[in-house]
Parts: sequence; C-alpha cells; structure tokens
Amino acid sequence: MPVILVPRPPPILVPRARRFRVRGADSCPVGPYYGTVLTNTAVGDVAWANPADARLSDNVYATATTVLQTTQQLMATGFDFQIPTDQQIDGIVVECEASSTLGGDTVLCRIMKASMVSATSRSNTWENVEAQVSYGSSTDLWGETWTPADINAVGFGVSVRQETGLTATLSCDAIRITVYCSVPVVTTPTGTT
Repeated sequence: MPVILVPRPPPILVPRARRFRVRGADSCPVGPYYGTVLTNTAVGDVAWANPADARLSDNVYATATTVLQTTQQLMATGFDFQIPTDQQIDGIVVECEASSTLGGDTVLCRIMKASMVSATSRSNTWENVEAQVSYGSSTDLWGETWTPADINAVGFGVSVRQETGLTATLSCDAIRITVYCSVPVVTTPTGTT
C-alpha cells in the first residue's frame, strides 16, 4: 500500500492579551463639608470656649484668649463624607474661617485619621480680619495613605492649634474640608497581538 504524506498543519498562534494603561479621571472635589462634632482637647495651655460654635459659617465663634500661651486643640470630626469605594484619594484641603486680634498668628493644622491626630502639620497665619485660611492642597495627602473608608469614617477630621505662645484672641467661625479624588489608574488586559 502506498504511503500518503499529509502536509503538516501550520502552527496555531494563540493571541496574547496586550496590556495598556487606562488613565484615571481627573481629580474632582468632594465637599466642602463642615465638621459636625467640635471638641476641645487638653493638649496645650488655653481651652477653646464654645468649640461647637465653629460648626457653621454663621459669625458665631469658638474663641481662645492667650497671654504668652498656646491654645489647646480645636478638633473637628463628623464630616459625613460618602466617597465611593472605587475612588482614589488625591488630596485634602482644610479651610478655617478664622481671625486673630494680633494678626499674623501662625496656627498649625493636623489631619486626623481613625480619631488619631497626625504628627504631620501644615501651617498658615490667621490675620486680624476674618478670612478663609487654607491648609493642604488638591494633591496633599498629609503624609498619610488614604482609602475612601478612612475619609468616610467618623474619626476623620482635623485639629487646629496655635503653638507659639502668643498674646491674642483667636476666633474660629467654621472648619470645613474638601477631599479631591479620582478613578484610579488601572492596568487592564485587552486586544490581541
């Protein structure tokens, strides 16, 4: 019987998934939201009178009068952020509507995560005319790594304190926070080679 040679079939090429980068959406702000729980802590010399009066921009003030002293921490929490879990936190901006009778007082701001005050601070001056004093930026993470759950938690907030021992009356009308977030950059398989 004759032998029939059958040609060999060409090799089967299995396409490989190609990987590419998907750029996240531009960072969009959530807020500003005002703190709903304002308290005074015993860190520092002079307590803030009426800390709850720094909840809203209504010209009713939390105040601290110092005589070559520091203030205690004015802490704001309860911002009630509801950032979706698929968001990436890009930056945090804190604003205090505030003034100081001396003018030019350096007041430090520290972020709070899980009810703990961070060691990292941002500083700005409170002048003798009431103004929005800003801390942080749309790209400032305050030395922390954040998830939406961290921001949405009741223990997320901010602490403000004058720490240089001045003689002045500091007044805070309101504390608010804006969080900048975006859809994160992801690597997704698609297409063929």
